[in-house]
Amino acid sequence: MFDPISAHIFAAKGGAMSWSAGLGVTPRRDSDPIAAKGVGGPAMHSWCIGGQTQAFALLCALILSACACSSRSTPEDVSAQDAVDSSLGDQRSLGDAVDVDVHLGQWTFGGPFREEARSLFETADGDLVMAGYTESWGQGDWDGLVVRSSACGQVKWAKAYGAKLKDALNGGGALASGGLAVVGVTHSFERYVEAWVMKLDDAGEVQWSKAYGGGGHDLAVAVTETLSGDLIVLGETYNFGPGTPDNHNLSVMRVRGSDGALLWDRVYGGGDAGDAGFALLRTGGPEQRFVIAGATESFGAGRDDVWLIQHRADGVMDWSRVIGDVQDDESRAIYPDSNGGYLISGFTRTWTQGKSDGFVLRVDQDGQPSWLRSYGSAERERFYGAYPVGAGWLALGHSQTFGDGEVDGLVALLDTTGAVVSSWLLGGNRDDEILASTRSADGTIWFAGWNSSKSGSDRDLWFGHVPVAVGEPCGTHALSEGKLKRAEALPPSLSVSPVITSGFEIQDAPVSTESLAFSTSELCSAADC
Repeated sequence: MFDPISAHIFAAKGGAMSWSAGLGVTPRRDSDPIAAKGVGGPAMHSWCIGGQTQAFALLCALILSACACSSRSTPEDVSAQDAVDSSLGDQRSLGDAVDVDVHLGQWTFGGPFREEARSLFETADGDLVMAGYTESWGQGDWDGLVVRSSACGQVKWAKAYGAKLKDALNGGGALASGGLAVVGVTHSFERYVEAWVMKLDDAGEVQWSKAYGGGGHDLAVAVTETLSGDLIVLGETYNFGPGTPDNHNLSVMRVRGSDGALLWDRVYGGGDAGDAGFALLRTGGPEQRFVIAGATESFGAGRDDVWLIQHRADGVMDWSRVIGDVQDDESRAIYPDSNGGYLISGFTRTWTQGKSDGFVLRVDQDGQPSWLRSYGSAERERFYGAYPVGAGWLALGHSQTFGDGEVDGLVALLDTTGAVVSSWLLGGNRDDEILASTRSADGTIWFAGWNSSKSGSDRDLWFGHVPVAVGEPCGTHALSEGKLKRAEALPPSLSVSPVITSGFEIQDAPVSTESLAFSTSELCSAADC
């Protein structure tokens, strides 16, 4: 289920905290449509971005001419708030409802070796922060990497954090009191892998750095903040809980925001197999609750099933739900839905046309499912974010079926029934993956991950806006209605009572900090930036 060093982990945006490419434009042969498995749906538009030509700058200028990056806004008649329609019966065209934010900006960041973003979040002043790892700079084989950029792609600072071996960051978020929290995994301070939590100031200077573990493998994947300024850290442990050390369990910790002291920890699992959390969302209001999205092999109907847990900041679980069927079904991201519930996204091998399909799952505020839709084709498709947009939703991730590369970024625009209205690819002729996403305060949807099409060899960190207007770049190709399919599934929901245990140990994790001499490639930016 999860490699503690190399896996891609994401944190979800919520409250004050957020969750866990080099592209020109050349029209290319349109692949078979991305299909939403099941019954037929409306016609779909499809376009791609890839290659590199002189027409690229002109296309970008055309797309971006009406957009001021420093003050992005929606048309007067379709505000960011008004565009969210909670009516499931509204079937109006998304092409009319979602003409907000039609600009497209993409940038890559990197050195001579690999750089990758695993998490993306927004700060209070509108900057974007990416957290991941670097092989080009730092003290060890891998070092944690944090990059802070303006909304125009101008990198303000980039720093590597680490010690002698492999260290990587998987999640992060902006703190209400100022500064940043980032979490990940370190192999530099003990014989075993440990969960790693750092608090940084707004300039990226380390306030404190701690490692949490117990003699085996532990890691942190996502973080959010309590109203009092403490940190809730989601992770995974092979040290504590049933079935260890052969199987892993989901872990949750609360650490003091001022110094990282451990206040409480909980471990949830069944002991029969692996259980893990991947995304963390703080809910609104004074209740100080948060929702975990993950996967469990110990409970439910299949091998891996979607696992949702609502937890309180005092360490008490409110409820736990398992949703899935006979094969692997795993969540990767969570975001508030317009109806007061949640949008869960991930991948499924149960409802699929290929090896795996991306899915979007709607649940209410108690975790009960209302519908699930899966999308894909012959190979592997996965989603790592879904957001309310206009009279529907926008989902994004990556695809191995379509495009010129082995993997390309994938974006799908859905109507209120989950049918695909439009879809497109982001990427070039090599491998390019979207691994994280967030929605900023002005409604712009951002992505981050890695790109090898620009460099032509190894990976560069890749980030940018998601274009959400229908009929924009690279030629639009309408597809016949018969080629578009979707899966409608309402899998069972089970309540479970996992084992709870604790026992994490804490130690200081002094890291070296290196300010990076980097290069940034602007692939396309807003004209007024």
